[in-house]
Amino acid sequence: MSIRKILVPTDFSPNSYLAVEAANALATRFGAEITLFYVEATHDYLVLDIGSTGAREEREFEMHHFDEAKELVSSDVECHTMVDKGTPYEAILAAAESRHADLIVIATHAHSGIQRFLLGSTTEKVVRGAKCPVLLVHPDPDRSPARMLVDLEKIVVPTDLSDTAKAALPVAAEIAKSCDAELLLTHVIEPLTGLGFGTGAEQVYALQRGLQEATSEGLTKFRSEVPDGVKSEVVVLEGTAHDELAGLVDREKAGLIVMATHGHTGVTRWLLGSVTDRVSRTATCPLLIVPPS
Repeated sequence: MSIRKILVPTDFSPNSYLAVEAANALATRFGAEITLFYVEATHDYLVLDIGSTGAREEREFEMHHFDEAKELVSSDVECHTMVDKGTPYEAILAAAESRHADLIVIATHAHSGIQRFLLGSTTEKVVRGAKCPVLLVHPDPDRSPARMLVDLEKIVVPTDLSDTAKAALPVAAEIAKSCDAELLLTHVIEPLTGLGFGTGAEQVYALQRGLQEATSEGLTKFRSEVPDGVKSEVVVLEGTAHDELAGLVDREKAGLIVMATHGHTGVTRWLLGSVTDRVSRTATCPLLIVPPS
């Protein structure tokens, strides 16, 4: 993966500025350019209540806040601004296409007035529709997302061991190589469900052993595809996916999670269902979501 152009959707809220800082950290590392993108939402999509009375006030508002956001971008990083109108997720995806973006960086966990833009259906639709990776950034009380990316030492790469899940590996490896970070190749064995009444302890034990052996074998094969020169470690966890991933991030002080979309049922649920939301809420680091190759 080559990161040369980064799109940063912003509503000019404090949390969206965290995304600008995170994008700047990556742009500095990879020599990329940044485009700050603001959506003048229509219909029921409220990006921000600016209280303007006309187009002139709207332009002044945008220019003022774009100037504030650009203050967060290093002087040696090329930075552009862009404005469009429409449904936020459609405008974001169109902007990513027109700017040939290699990465979209978007903030989550905004206050209620703009939460729909930054956290709910819009973010999920951007993740589903984007042809490039999407980095989700949210506040952490102890370290800024940008600082985590600057000081990056460990990257968690969850996998369901499917071929499509491998899409995350080259992206994670490229980032790891750029900062000499270690990849933690991780699979979570979730509790067995759907067992018939009367299933004996020996049968359950045999099933668990089979899962563990298949996981170990699959992760070993997965690890063999890590490029030479990139450090990696295999991690097998048992429990609820989002809890185990969040716990691993905390224990290892990982600065980034890189996950692929559209793997088997388990990882699809991790990424596009309730588990994704919980990971993005509970993990104390940015989450990079990679589309299929």
